[in-house]
Amino acid sequence: SLLGIGEMQSLIKPQLKYTYIPKTSFTDIPSIDPSDRIQEVHAVTYSFNHYLNSLSGSGVREISLLEVRQSYGLSGSLNPSDLYKGSGSRFSDIDSTLTITPTENIALSTESQISTSGEGLTGMKNAFTYSEPRLYYANVTQSYTKDLVNEVLLDLGASYWYLEGKYQVRYSFKDTMWIDTLYQITYRPQCWAVTLMLTQSRRPRDTSINLSVDLAGITSR
Repeated sequence: SLLGIGEMQSLIKPQLKYTYIPKTSFTDIPSIDPSDRIQEVHAVTYSFNHYLNSLSGSGVREISLLEVRQSYGLSGSLNPSDLYKGSGSRFSDIDSTLTITPTENIALSTESQISTSGEGLTGMKNAFTYSEPRLYYANVTQSYTKDLVNEVLLDLGASYWYLEGKYQVRYSFKDTMWIDTLYQITYRPQCWAVTLMLTQSRRPRDTSINLSVDLAGITSR
């Protein structure tokens, strides 16, 4: 009867994945952006996943999710790739994700990357969400990237009748100051919307006011 969860299901899922992408020559193609290049990949990725679900008459709901994964280069050091976190050695960073949703209105999540080559914690993202659908929500997200970013984002929103409001502020612990703020109000009848938005930023220093009209819902019932 804890939190009305009811019967629970625990599922453990180990996984092994093999990836091979051959080396490609880009001699005659200009280099505009690093993402234009497909790096050679010859690696295995092993992961451990744990799922905790709630089983009730209304269906299946995920209570928690834990995923831990790492890749190993079979032919040598790993090249940069979107398939794993970290590169430059045979072992990638240990990438983990934990999500907990004790109720339908509350969600907590944390993502982290830990280096296996002595750099320690290289990245982390923590998030908390509380929401009442069609009424209000509150999101708090903390992001950390070693030697680059350490900031928190507060995102608040509410709706009433045809009106929607939003407030956001981003604060940098690294620079000990707020970076940007956003104030937004939207009037949204059934088939169109008008949004008034005020944004302030310190990187670069700027203040702007925007008025937009949205006709996206004009073709829907």
